[in-house]
Amino acid sequence: MDCWSGPFKWDSQADDIRLNIFGIPTYRANQREIINAVISGRDVLVIMAAGSGKSLCYQLPAILRNGVALVVSPLLSLIQDQVMGLAALGIPACMLTSTTSKEDEKLIYKALEKGEGELKILYATPEKISKSKRFMSKLEKCHHAGRLSLIAIDVSVLFLLFQLFHFLFLDHDSVELQWFFGYIRMEVSCSSYVLF
Repeated sequence: MDCWSGPFKWDSQADDIRLNIFGIPTYRANQREIINAVISGRDVLVIMAAGSGKSLCYQLPAILRNGVALVVSPLLSLIQDQVMGLAALGIPACMLTSTTSKEDEKLIYKALEKGEGELKILYATPEKISKSKRFMSKLEKCHHAGRLSLIAIDVSVLFLLFQLFHFLFLDHDSVELQWFFGYIRMEVSCSSYVLF
């Protein structure tokens, strides 16, 4: 079993971002190990209680890694809070939801397809993903260009995770699933304890 507590070559840079950008003096339980695994490019499944610091586990690696991180969340209010909070910290983040203007959508698509702009974190709802072939096309182009740094799926209820996987398995062929799951680093986090 790998030891994810370190040391790693990015430790000082990660600590600097944690303290000077996020204003967090120390890591909470398991955050350092999760962050190191994600930065290392490992697939990670995280089950943590609400308020335990899940967001830092994908936001900090998103800043350190090259490209755009996709965060899938079913909660529009959470997405709005996260994007506003990141913007206040100077971190380029956007959201792609049913409330996103056409103009903002075009800018997001240019960032995904052509690498234009400084987008680091893109939040999207499962509904937007399931209803937009254009978004999936731009996301695939971003991935093939090597600009998709990670995917984090942040769900509140296990049922919502089931719905997302149901969509992915039933509405796409195996080739699309292969690029979605086989090559992109994923982090799945839940806002409540889930027992399997």
